[in-house]
Amino acid sequence: MMIVSDTDDSPWVVFELQSQLYAINTRHVREMIEIPKHTVLPEAASDIRGVIDLRGEIAVLLDTRQRLGMASLEQETHALIDLLEAREQDHVNWLEALETALREESTFHLTTDPHRCAFGQWYDHFHTDNPLLQNQLQAFDKPHKALHALGVDLIRMSENGERELALHRLEQARGSTLKRLKALFAETRAFLRASVREIALVLDWDGQLVALSVDKVTAVEYLDEEGRQSAPDMGEVGTRCVNEIGRRKDSEQMVQLLDLEALLLPLRSSQALGLAA
Repeated sequence: MMIVSDTDDSPWVVFELQSQLYAINTRHVREMIEIPKHTVLPEAASDIRGVIDLRGEIAVLLDTRQRLGMASLEQETHALIDLLEAREQDHVNWLEALETALREESTFHLTTDPHRCAFGQWYDHFHTDNPLLQNQLQAFDKPHKALHALGVDLIRMSENGERELALHRLEQARGSTLKRLKALFAETRAFLRASVREIALVLDWDGQLVALSVDKVTAVEYLDEEGRQSAPDMGEVGTRCVNEIGRRKDSEQMVQLLDLEALLLPLRSSQALGLAA
């Protein structure tokens, strides 16, 4: 998508980073694209991902999240995938521990409360603005609660002298309820891997092409000029790259306006490496 603007009275590209709203004036933005494959620069700073080829022109790709002191979207996604892998294994281990307790007629020490296991605690407090991910996670509710409720039933059956029947039901649950949970964990991890679709805002900056990674573009719009105010300096990298706070006209949401000079300062060294256009 090409953006052309030569006047100071220009709309802004409003975008999200970690569910926070930021904006860059369109007069700095040449185009917006889905981030293509890029070439890594091994000696570059951690917030410089590498370079991308834009129809024969080279652009430095800056990880805007990392530049502002956040985890990159890739890091955030991989951390969530790792968490789901661990929570899946928890429930495999949970059922094995329950089987051992039934066979040995010993005390089962793990929780049968679906809200107290590690996954349940995370599940109850996790929030996402992604409706597709939200819908995917909602599918966990019924089988997860059913598995923990099964533990209560099987322990009671064993205490009432029905240990063999309890073990039979446990084996059935391994091929049904636990199998369904494991499938949901695998589907959610696959969804997360496929859902990382960052956008690059391509800028012309001091004769150099620069691509800024953003989670998603929310709008291209005029902001309320009367609602702009200076941003507080809290001494953090992220706040030093924000020079003003703006306000959206329709929703009155606050938007952090980026100071490109401060944001792109690390790229001075990239120019020295011969990456300037």
